[in-house]
Order: sequence, then C-alpha cells, then structure tokens
Amino acid sequence: ELLLDGKTIGVSPAKQLEIAPGWHILSSSGDCFDPVSYRFQSLPDQIKGIELPALAPRTAELKIVAYVGDRKAKGDVLLDGKTAGRTGSRIDASICASKVEVLTDGGKEWSRELSLEEGAQLALEARMIATGFVEVEGEVDRIEFERNGEVFGPGELPEGTYEVRVSFPGMKPTVIGSIEIKPDKTATVSCNRDFMNCKL
Repeated sequence: ELLLDGKTIGVSPAKQLEIAPGWHILSSSGDCFDPVSYRFQSLPDQIKGIELPALAPRTAELKIVAYVGDRKAKGDVLLDGKTAGRTGSRIDASICASKVEVLTDGGKEWSRELSLEEGAQLALEARMIATGFVEVEGEVDRIEFERNGEVFGPGELPEGTYEVRVSFPGMKPTVIGSIEIKPDKTATVSCNRDFMNCKL
C-alpha cells in the first residue's frame, strides 16, 4: 500500500498521479514489500505528476520437485493463481503468497497452502498419483475394479493391479481375473452379453 503525505493513494505499482505543488512524502506500508519513504518537491511550473515506483517484494526462496508416481515430472508452478516458474527451478516467492499449485505438462494437478518467512529457503515435493485408463467394450450389467478394498468403475484409475468383477442378468457378481493399469496407458475389457463372459 502506498501513502502520500500519510494518505492512502493505492497499491504499488500505482499509475501517474496529479500532485499539488510543494513538498511531499511518499511512503509504503504493508508486510509484502520492503518499506520505502522519500521526500520530493513538486513545482508549479513542472508537470504535476509523478510516476510512482514499483516496490521490491519481500521474498523467500521456493523450489518444488514434482513426481507422478515414482517418476519426476515437469510443469508450471503457480503462486496465488499466477505463474511463477517451473518445477525444479528456484523461485523468488512473495512472503504474502498463500497458495502454491503445480500443473504438470501431462495435466496432473497438485496444491497446498503456504506460509513463508522472508529469506527462508523452502523445498517441497509435489507428489501426484500416476493413473491409467480402462475401457469396456460390449455390454455388461455391472463391472467393478477392486484393489486393496477400494472399488472403481471404468475410466481413470490409479496405476496398479485390480481384481475384475462382472455381473450379467440372472448371475451373481463373478471375479474373472485381474488387470494391470499402467501410467498413461489404456487397458480394455471386452464383454459379450449373449455369452455372458468378458475377456481381459
């Protein structure tokens, strides 16, 4: 926040202002920027305006390494919704930044709240789940993919091996085998309603 003669005039960087002739004091207030205060004179025969400077933010050093599963991933780092740099690189982050996000080049997302101190060095790991896809060809009453007690339907699934359970009209749900979901790959289950079976 910028003040002229003790009165708020906006937030840095401010646009050009009309200032009355005479001596004035420009100062800043707030926790996010280094404080500044200086005295200047505006003369009647001069243009009655002054271009106010952008203030230097108080910063901490932030470095984020991103992983999708066990693999390192590249992506953009956002602070409070604005792009600040790339994963793996050092970023000068304003101590007033309250949220950091990572958007990987592969479309994965990660976020957390931030609390920074000036001059601090903070290293974070952004860990995201690697996922693949499973699609079902043909018709089946119900198909489920179970792993470690968690049950999923077709679509995007975390990587791993799943038990496949299907049901057809007049039949109880039956386990037909297992299927492995690999990162960024698509697995297919082919079902035939007439023969009441599915192939993995």
